[in-house]
Amino acid sequence: DLGPSAIDEVLRWESIEGVSLLGNLRREDLEATEHVDPEAGTPPLVNSDAVPANDWDICQPIAHPDPEEANRLARGAVRKGADALALVRPAAPEHTTGGILIETIDDLRTVLAGLPLSEIALHLENGPSGAILLGAVQEIAEEENVADTLQGSVSYDPVAALAAGTVRDVSVAFDPLSDTLHNLSDRGHSVRPLPPRLHFLTSVSTSYFVEIAKHRALRLLVPQVVEAYATDTDEDDHVAPGDLEVQAETSRRTETVYDPYVNMLRGTTEGMAAVIGGCDVLRVRPYDAALRPQDTFGSRIARNVQLILREEAHMDAVADPGAGSYYLEAATDQLARRAWNKFQGLEAEGGLLSGLREGRVQERIREVREDRREQVNSRRRVLVGTNHYPNLNETRRDDLTSTPSLDREESEALVGEVSIGAFRHALQGPSQMSELLAKLSEDPADIEPLRGERIANDIETLRLRTERYATETGHVPTVFLAPLGSPKMRSARANFARNVFGVAGFEVDKPLKFETPADAAVAAAEADADIVVLCSADEEYSEFTPALRSALDDQGLSPLLVVAGAPGGVNADVPADDFIHRGNLLLEKLEAFQESLGIRDEEAPTND
Repeated sequence: DLGPSAIDEVLRWESIEGVSLLGNLRREDLEATEHVDPEAGTPPLVNSDAVPANDWDICQPIAHPDPEEANRLARGAVRKGADALALVRPAAPEHTTGGILIETIDDLRTVLAGLPLSEIALHLENGPSGAILLGAVQEIAEEENVADTLQGSVSYDPVAALAAGTVRDVSVAFDPLSDTLHNLSDRGHSVRPLPPRLHFLTSVSTSYFVEIAKHRALRLLVPQVVEAYATDTDEDDHVAPGDLEVQAETSRRTETVYDPYVNMLRGTTEGMAAVIGGCDVLRVRPYDAALRPQDTFGSRIARNVQLILREEAHMDAVADPGAGSYYLEAATDQLARRAWNKFQGLEAEGGLLSGLREGRVQERIREVREDRREQVNSRRRVLVGTNHYPNLNETRRDDLTSTPSLDREESEALVGEVSIGAFRHALQGPSQMSELLAKLSEDPADIEPLRGERIANDIETLRLRTERYATETGHVPTVFLAPLGSPKMRSARANFARNVFGVAGFEVDKPLKFETPADAAVAAAEADADIVVLCSADEEYSEFTPALRSALDDQGLSPLLVVAGAPGGVNADVPADDFIHRGNLLLEKLEAFQESLGIRDEEAPTND
């Protein structure tokens, strides 16, 4: 019963990505969407002469630090179904775990040895240093007589993986595009042939419908940007949404260290959103990328996600599968409008580079990032296996021997127009290539570095702190649950308490029930409990809490006595040390318990 509330407002969904949608949409909502023509013979984002298919390239990221191992992974990927490879190099020389360590042209030869370069696309993700590696790839392709058939791209996006928010992700992509079009137009070049030669790299998060809409909105708006610079009035040569080349990569920031198998589900959700949104190239990251260097199993699972989407789910059979959906069309329209407005605002402020130099872009990204972190840290946003439903038997500290970096500290200001020929000449000497790569990876003095962070990082640091304490002391902090009284409430609150303390990596002893507080105290003594959590109904705490405290004293125990319930519903006089309830800020509360037990700070699991 919604009472007097307006149903539209009650059912409205507000996302952190900047999209607000009604829960109930009708035909008239679709008719009000400008890009949709019910009488058109083809979906809005498909060229009229396009084959009705939604095909995409299965791209395998290759990021193992060792060139020989990277080559083995690359050859295996091509044999097992990959249409393209993305060679990822560390953003800076000191980041030895964020990609392949290519310092000389011979290193690159090792990586590419035995690969059918004429049959696959090769995408280089290397920041400004990609221009150098492109020259090296061309050199090798000429040696193998495949230079004329070489396909691929060089990509660099310092913002895509930094949790800028979906609307801002789209809007900031247009600024470098606008600059490129402006330069070409000033030189008298036609800009309309450009879109098929540009690859837009996007990061796909777990907000399923919003991510579908993001990719559709990108296709809608790029022709609008290009046409603004076009001088050719030939209508047959207009830019269509289908002309755009979009590369999508599953999100780094939603990956978790704990219960990493859930990353398989996240990657599948993100990958499917990108495919329905119409990406041309898709990279699904290995489920364990936040844990260890790339290996065969993680790469195979990532590749198989795409093979299942293509070969079993037949997601490649229909062009623009989201077309006509009231929900997706409305989301696409709203996201496109908001992204366009933000792009215009960014241009009015001087553009992306000016915003980076003056810190405006970094500040806005920090605001969104902090909001996302707060949602995870307070459990308003659930990360299964990390801040909810943790695996109590899982430890990860020893697994974190090597973790990929997300540092994107380079700036496009370092490289303007480059001469591939000049770079290729410099590649002849191994030391020269190494020096060039190092030079292009230096931080610009006038731009504050942007660092990517996984949203689970704070919670993972909390749990790793407990693991370190257990290793150093030989004792895992033990939480003993004392279910008493009402069967319904004791069970519900015991499950709640188990989930809360499990997030911190505490050992949780959860008996089924106790008949009396004295029985619970005896069992708590046997468990050597550091924390005892009383789980019962609000109206029973006045009786059980003092009785349990007294029984614990009789056993010679002085653990923290915690009540599972909000203090507002419990008699304020109960002798409890603390309360846990849904209104707690999860991270803050668990850090306080760690402090009480003498567990000190632990370094973050990764810098991403």
